[in-house]
Amino acid sequence: MFENLKKQDDVVEEGDRIFGSVLPTGVYNFTIDMAYVDQSEGGAAFMQLSLISDEGKTLSQRIFFTSGDEKGNAITYPVKKNGKPTGEKKYLPGFILASDLHEVVTMGTPLAEMETEGKLVNAYSPEAKKEVPTQKQVVPALLKQKVKLGVQEQLVFKTVNQDGKYVETTETRSQNEIVKVFSSETNQTRDELANSVDPVFMDQWVASYAGKVVDKTKGKGKQASPEEEKAAPSKKKMFG
Repeated sequence: MFENLKKQDDVVEEGDRIFGSVLPTGVYNFTIDMAYVDQSEGGAAFMQLSLISDEGKTLSQRIFFTSGDEKGNAITYPVKKNGKPTGEKKYLPGFILASDLHEVVTMGTPLAEMETEGKLVNAYSPEAKKEVPTQKQVVPALLKQKVKLGVQEQLVFKTVNQDGKYVETTETRSQNEIVKVFSSETNQTRDELANSVDPVFMDQWVASYAGKVVDKTKGKGKQASPEEEKAAPSKKKMFG
């Protein structure tokens, strides 16, 4: 069913790297409350996650692990330099994240061998404008499993619905995004587990980025006036 999710011999994996643009808040213990796979209207496959932290915080994220119909529903994208294709391919960030999550939680089962089961789950309905029971392809192997996740705090533009399409405004908000997966038992990444090496990356990752915020607006968000800054208290959301 998921043959197109098999990893490819001609794509070089990047392994465990700390990117300068990744500024996560920290690592948290989560239980996977719900995980199902679906497709967007454009044909991109995604995994919908609902998680609960050990502290009782909830976090939901939609991870797109293939491109849409127009780009061939691929798990890779062509690398370009100065706007020109180099002939190299890389895995989509969403594919890496979903693949790492599935392999770490299932102790090595690749995403291409993911098994799903049709179940009724509460999912958001645009028509009803609320969550309603909906038939989805649930991933049983992930349900109620423990996992450690690197959660990044981001500053992003707010969006508004205009004629059925969401467009960005100049107002900003805080949100969270999962950017790294670790074993809940050993603290190892997928690469460390696969290569049977000691868990060192998680501590490096936390030491480098704990408490930092990523400005996804590139500094273009609406700036408050001096009067507004004096009147408004400082706010920081951990789970948006």
